[in-house]
Amino acid sequence: MTLQQAQNLRAVTPPGNGQSWLFQVTRATLLLLAVGLAVWGGVMAARLVFTPTLTTTPGETIQAGDLAFSIDSATWLSMDHGDHDSDPYSNVTLESDTDDEAAIAAASLGFSMPPSMMPGLPKEGQQRLRVEVTFQNTGSGRETIGPEQFRVEAADGTVYKPLQNSSLRTQELVAGQGIGALLFVDVDETAASPRIIWERGGKQVALRIDGSPDHGH
Repeated sequence: MTLQQAQNLRAVTPPGNGQSWLFQVTRATLLLLAVGLAVWGGVMAARLVFTPTLTTTPGETIQAGDLAFSIDSATWLSMDHGDHDSDPYSNVTLESDTDDEAAIAAASLGFSMPPSMMPGLPKEGQQRLRVEVTFQNTGSGRETIGPEQFRVEAADGTVYKPLQNSSLRTQELVAGQGIGALLFVDVDETAASPRIIWERGGKQVALRIDGSPDHGH
């Protein structure tokens, strides 16, 4: 190669070195943006998968791991003392050491509970919700259930917890064991769009309650 040819080769430098650098920077930026979007999408998807709020209907069975669960009914109890005489079960007598146990036993037998058997009437401006639930351990291990897993939540985020006179107690269900129980919750008459929520292991099941706690009071 002659000296002239070598000088010609040095003179022919690839154009657009600045454009190539800009392309590399743009590609790296787009790559980082894509990775960021993928991570964000993965986080959002994980929240939907691992902490969903399932909407159920009365009597519908929800399978949560090895635990089958259903909210069988949710009704507002009439706490008017004038209803006592018309209650067909108002004369039912149950042997019990306390009024609380008698009320729980009556509810467990399916009897409507007149105010005379209902321990602790709701506060002024509240109504009592009666919730019937069913659990079934479909696995081979033990499953823990309890009233602390339940709450009633209004549209404004106000939370109402089950009363102590509920028949559901914190307990473990052995393999194949099933149980039905009652929960009682006092809810403000002004509560809008209340829902029953069962939360366990980061998962939630919600049931919209028919009617309003302010039923003619």
